[in-house]
Amino acid sequence: MRLRASTVTALSSMDLIQEGAIALHLAAERYDPQRGVRFFTYADWSLRAAFERAEASQATTIAIPRYVYVQKRRLKAILGQHCGPQTSQDLATSLGISERQLAKLLRRAKDCQSMNRVLVSSGVALGEMIPGAQSCEDILRRLDAEASLVGLLGTLKPQEEEVIVHRYGLFGRRRKSTPAVAAVMGVSRQYVGRVHRSALEKMRASFEADQQPRFHPKTMGTNAGSAGGGTASTAVASRHHR
Repeated sequence: MRLRASTVTALSSMDLIQEGAIALHLAAERYDPQRGVRFFTYADWSLRAAFERAEASQATTIAIPRYVYVQKRRLKAILGQHCGPQTSQDLATSLGISERQLAKLLRRAKDCQSMNRVLVSSGVALGEMIPGAQSCEDILRRLDAEASLVGLLGTLKPQEEEVIVHRYGLFGRRRKSTPAVAAVMGVSRQYVGRVHRSALEKMRASFEADQQPRFHPKTMGTNAGSAGGGTASTAVASRHHR
């Protein structure tokens, strides 16, 4: 008996051999020649039924009932026979079920992939391609960037800070356009544009100054100013995280 390659697609050759051997053994025990059916025909049916049961129970990561698997195969066959688009009503009629049952079938028959499955194209397991949890270095880098941003906002006037926060969606807010920011603040769009440009210039200048070397003798007596900047940063953080 020849079994088409498309009949079973997700089981290994060893699995097929084992299932086939068990099916043939059971077919030989149950075969009744008095019914007028050839053993070849009876064994062929037994093998196909065994392969379908094996694929339905083993080929999916999450086990699904056999009748769902059979309906899923019928649905794939119907879709393969028709090139044009099919409505849910047409598919339900072809399967002999209601549209509600069809929707339930589609939800239950979604394919799941094992994280240990090795991709043929790359030879890499599927789980290895999914980004893992953030490393400590990534978290520290992000926190350092957030602290720097809070420090830059501390150099702005309250209205400048408000414009920047709304325009760029900082501290969990949604980004807003210039007209939307103007509406929130109750000012004109031109005013928001001017404040926006002024705030960016201040932040850029403060950032560039912060990158300069800090070990010059003249800067040794500026600890008071640095302390004031830290206070401003703390105030900004508390305002936007309340």
